[in-house]
Amino acid sequence: MDDRLHGLGSLCYLQECAQLIEGTDPEPPKPEDLPGTTTETNLTAARTTHSKWETRNRKLFGAIGMAMPQWLMQSLYTSCLNSGVKAVDYMRASFSAVDGSGNDRAAAITRMQKSHIDPKADISEQDARTQYDSMMLAVSDLTAAGGAPPDQPMLISMFENALPQAYTVIRQMVRRQKHATLLAYYNDVLAEVRAELQSRAPSVHAFNASASVSQPTTGATDPNVAALVAALQAMGYTKPNGKPGDGKKRPRDPYPSEPCLICGMEGHTRDKCRKAANANPCRFCGKKGHAAPYCPHNPTAGGKRKALSPNLRALVDREAGPTPLPNVTPGAPGTSASHSPASYAAAVTAQQPTEADAQTYAATAAAVSYTHLRAHET
Repeated sequence: MDDRLHGLGSLCYLQECAQLIEGTDPEPPKPEDLPGTTTETNLTAARTTHSKWETRNRKLFGAIGMAMPQWLMQSLYTSCLNSGVKAVDYMRASFSAVDGSGNDRAAAITRMQKSHIDPKADISEQDARTQYDSMMLAVSDLTAAGGAPPDQPMLISMFENALPQAYTVIRQMVRRQKHATLLAYYNDVLAEVRAELQSRAPSVHAFNASASVSQPTTGATDPNVAALVAALQAMGYTKPNGKPGDGKKRPRDPYPSEPCLICGMEGHTRDKCRKAANANPCRFCGKKGHAAPYCPHNPTAGGKRKALSPNLRALVDREAGPTPLPNVTPGAPGTSASHSPASYAAAVTAQQPTEADAQTYAATAAAVSYTHLRAHET
């Protein structure tokens, strides 16, 4: 407890209260306790001296109160209000080791030998400090309880045994120095831990280092890339700016949820559509009022129908009726399912190579590095 109070005084920068903690700054006599024959000058001096001591005493009480947990702070407030000296005496009587107590000696010895570091923890300056401070507090309590503190070699052995496996190399290096005191041993351990942690940190120049990565120089002259470009063009892939050959489709806007069911455009309904008069019946159900992509009997109805709002979709379903026309089969002409491989072959033939050649080109070019393709794009 005494070591804790000394640490409290230094941490709070209350050097003026250190003598109060040590008990070497007793309360001066109060002016009213002086003899009646005391002169006014001496009374004034005694009043000033006692006022300064009271100020230091209150500062010490405030520092102790801020450093204590709430439950203990309440006890100090009710037992020794604004008196740091009384608060110190209260905590010493309640928590310090008692002279002649065997229990306090046993507890102090147990704490001296206890390791406060996780056995699996890596080296750490803070862990080493915690272990040393805990041992020193236990030694202080042992002395206060009337016991004899262990000699320095014994303390060094206890501290060394408390360090986990991560400190094996450091222990061996420090042990060779044959330190005579625990403090010297502890400072050497701290220095070695600090040096090891600094050696693990990356160099300052490592953050600015940059590696020169050679970029592929292959472009349109590469036959594999040219074959892949031709195959992608045959399949309809174009660049967003309309130039073919980048292997990407033009991004398409989402289908509207409230379109005109006849022309598919937004901004008007089908009863105000200009194309309503000349619109043909749906080729899947034979009913007028909606285009084929919205018909529930269209075997390949896709994004346009799925994008419809629930009300419009229900309207088209009621309008189309429960059964399609008898001559409608999946993949009927004009639907997306009618784009069979034959039509793809015709598109490829228009580019000179046959379908088999285009597929061969695509398979060969797919094995080319993705980096080459990106280089061609840029």
